[in-house]
Amino acid sequence: VRILAHTAQVRDEINAGENVTYLPGYALDKDHIRAYTSIEEACSPDVALVLLIIPTQFLRTFLVNNISSLPIGCPLVACAKGIEVRTGETPFEMMIGELPGKYHKHFAVLAGPSFAKEIMDGQPTNVVVASETASVATLVQRYISDGASLRAYLSDDVHGIEIAGAVKNVLAIASGALSGLGYGNNARAALVCRGLAELTRLAVSSGSNGRSMAGLAGGGGLMLTCSSGL
Repeated sequence: VRILAHTAQVRDEINAGENVTYLPGYALDKDHIRAYTSIEEACSPDVALVLLIIPTQFLRTFLVNNISSLPIGCPLVACAKGIEVRTGETPFEMMIGELPGKYHKHFAVLAGPSFAKEIMDGQPTNVVVASETASVATLVQRYISDGASLRAYLSDDVHGIEIAGAVKNVLAIASGALSGLGYGNNARAALVCRGLAELTRLAVSSGSNGRSMAGLAGGGGLMLTCSSGL
């Protein structure tokens, strides 16, 4: 596994065996995980899978600046959740707009309730991979699932999964506000259920088939972000 680190400090921490800045207390396999600050080193032409774990508001700039370094022929997976403020586009839509057509059939998105700490603890976790190319989604599923505690499911509803991943964070903020106002579980249940209904209408109106709203990216994401203290 090769990681493109944003800073030299994080690179050095990972290579020393612990990401102290972002995930302290967990040992990393130094023999199989290496971090770099150069995309040419981290993303060589022979990589099997690229996970784009870049905040949504910075993804477009990253794509534009690094087109020549992104490999062709392997899955490029958008892992960030959100909608670009300036354009209203999702990560998948930005990838379509900024990268040449030869990349497009290799795009996928990854979503679902998956706090990093619990994954590192080996707790059961399910996520969902969506792509417009079924074989790409299946390939990403095979790489992501570890055969033990982490399992990826498949979907072709790319837009629905991205809308769910973005909007559930708005509802999570509302859930936190309810707690701050002193409301209890009844109010939170109402917020989650009616929020999910509104989320479904929004997703369907913008092109989703709606089925993802009852799955890991929709209901699963809402349950996690609206009820967790992490």
